Amino acid sequence: MAHNLSDTKVFSGEIVSGVNSVVVVINRGGLIQRFNELAQKYTGYKEEDVIGQNAHDLFNVASGSS
Repeated sequence: MAHNLSDTKVFSGEIVSGVNSVVVVINRGGLIQRFNELAQKYTGYKEEDVIGQNAHDLFNVASGSS
C-alpha cells in the first residue's frame, strides 16, 4: 500500500510539472504546496520562494477603483 501511495505521488507530481497550464496546488490552510514551471514563468516567482506561503496573501489583488 505504501508503495502505491508513493507511486501515485510521483505520478501526480509529474503531471503538475509537465502540464501546459499554470498549476498552483494549495492545501486546506491556503498554503502553496506546488508551483509548476508555467506558474513560475507567468508570475516571476520561483517555486522554492513560494512554497509554504499563503496564496491569498501572495496573489491578493486590490479590487475597486481609487
